[in-house]
Amino acid sequence: MTGTISIAGVSEDTAVSFIAAMKGISGAGISFTPDVTNLLPLNSRLTFEGDSITRGSNGPAFIEFVIFFTRGRYFCPHGYNQGFGGDTAENMATAAEISLVTATNPKVVVLMSGINDLKGTSDTPATIFANQRTAIEAYQAAGAHVVHICTLKSIDPQFTSLGTQRELDRQALRQLQLQQTDVSLVDLEAIWDPTTMTITNSATDTGLHPNYLGAMTIGQAVANLLNTLIVADDPVKHSFDATNLMLAADNPQFVGTAGGVVAADGVTGVAPTQWTLDQTANSGLTVTGVATTLNGNNALEITVSGTSAVATLVTLRNVINFSGDAAGDVYEAWWDFEVSDTQNLALLSVASGTTTTMPITAVNANSNYPDGSQFAGVARTAAASPNPSSPTNQPAAVVSNGSLTSISSAFQISFPAGVECGGTFTVAAPFLGRVPADA
Repeated sequence: MTGTISIAGVSEDTAVSFIAAMKGISGAGISFTPDVTNLLPLNSRLTFEGDSITRGSNGPAFIEFVIFFTRGRYFCPHGYNQGFGGDTAENMATAAEISLVTATNPKVVVLMSGINDLKGTSDTPATIFANQRTAIEAYQAAGAHVVHICTLKSIDPQFTSLGTQRELDRQALRQLQLQQTDVSLVDLEAIWDPTTMTITNSATDTGLHPNYLGAMTIGQAVANLLNTLIVADDPVKHSFDATNLMLAADNPQFVGTAGGVVAADGVTGVAPTQWTLDQTANSGLTVTGVATTLNGNNALEITVSGTSAVATLVTLRNVINFSGDAAGDVYEAWWDFEVSDTQNLALLSVASGTTTTMPITAVNANSNYPDGSQFAGVARTAAASPNPSSPTNQPAAVVSNGSLTSISSAFQISFPAGVECGGTFTVAAPFLGRVPADA
C-alpha cells in the first residue's frame, strides 16, 4: 500500500484508498461460514452487543460505518446498540444482558468482546470463549444469526503491561473463535494495526478505541459480510414511495435549483428548490453547491475549501410539514451520499428535529476522518435511542408526543476550527417517514 494520510495530526504510511479498496471485496480480512440459506429481506432487524468499542463512547463508532456500507438495508430497532463501556464477555453472558439483546427481536446480532476480559480479569481463553458461546447460543435460540468479530489486537497500556502471556492468550482466544462453524466470522488479524487505527494521542485514551480509520475498517469488514446475508434492495430505491412525508410538498427528488443559498456566509452556487444550503457564520470557508446526479437521482454536490476561523457546520436543510401525527409515532430518515477528497473532516451527520441522528460520534479532537477519504453509502437513523440518559451516544430518531406538525431534516458536514478544510460531498434522495411505534 502506498500514499500518506493524516490522522489527528500524525502522518502514517497508509493507503488513502484503503477503505475504498476493501469495499466489495468479501475476503478482505474476513472469514465467514454463512448458515443463512435464504437471503434476509430488506429492513431485517440488526442489533450490536459489545463494549465501549461497539458503543462508540470513546471515539468514532464502527456501527455508523456498518450502516453506511450496507446502504442502510438493515433496520436498527430501539435498543440496537447494546455496547457498554467496560463490558466483558462474562457480563454479556448474563441473563440480564442477553435479554436486552433478544428483546430487540434481532434477525442478526453482531458481537464483539474479549479485550476487557483479557486486560481486566484473570479469565483463561477457554473461560472467555465459553462466555461468548453462552451469549451466541442464546441469540441463536431467539432466532438471530450471529456475526462474531474476533478479538482485536490492542496496544492499550493496561493490556500490554500484563506481558507477552496475555497476548498469547488473545491469540489462543482468537483460534477458538475461528473454529466456530455456526456463526459468521469477521477476522481482522491480518489488517488491524492498532498503532494507526486507534486513538494514540490522548492522555486518557491510548491504543484501544478506534480512530476514524479504525472505525471505518471494522465497519467496512462487518458490512461486507452483512451484505452477503441480505437482499440487494436498499432504502434509497424506496425514497420516493408514498410513505416519504416529504413527497407531497418538500421536494425529496431535488427537482430544480431555486432553493436558498446563504451567500452572506460564504456559500455560492445553487440548492434544490425548497432546500437551503448554509454554513456557520464567519467560518472563513468557501462552500459551493452544484446540481448533479447520484445513483440515477437528482443530487447536490457540495464542495468545501479554505481555512476555518471557527468550528464550522455546513448544512443542507429543509423543514418538513405534515399532518396525522399521533402519540408514540416514531420517525426515521435516510440519505444517499458520496464523499471524496476530505481534509480535516470531523463529522458527517443526518439530523431530524433538534437531534443529530446518524451518525452520532461527537467532534473528537483526537480523531478526524483520514485526509483523502473516499467512500459512499446510505446514512439511516435508528428507530429510537436505547439510552435516554445519554442520547448523544446513539442515533436517535424523533419520537412524537402527539403534537408534531413539522420536523426539520438536514445533512450536516462538520469541520474543526483553525485548520485547512476540504472535501466534495454529494447527497440525494432524502427520506423522512414513520416507523411502527414499537420498533
